[in-house]
Amino acid sequence: MNTQNERNNMMRDLGVVILSIVVAFILAKTGAVAGILTSTHEWELLGSLVAGIFFVSIFTAAPAGVVFIEIAAANSIWEVALLGGIGALIGDLLIFSFIKDSISEDIHWLMR
Repeated sequence: MNTQNERNNMMRDLGVVILSIVVAFILAKTGAVAGILTSTHEWELLGSLVAGIFFVSIFTAAPAGVVFIEIAAANSIWEVALLGGIGALIGDLLIFSFIKDSISEDIHWLMR
């Protein structure tokens, strides 16, 4: 019974990863992420925070980097770096909150 539950959790997590990749691919192809980041560029320093959140994912790092460069050209590099770092911290915490429990269970299940 417990093994079946662990297997179901593993399949669920695999499904989430596949869905995330598909969504990231769609966002990249449609330019939605670039549009979001570009629209926050007008808010300047808030855009740094949002770009920092997007910077932590491999799928959205390139558009976020471009936004950082554009914002840094018009603002203080220290403010952009600080708010971008806080945004990256928020992004990492969001990712970690989703995977912290299930990833350790999945690794334990795979190692058996």
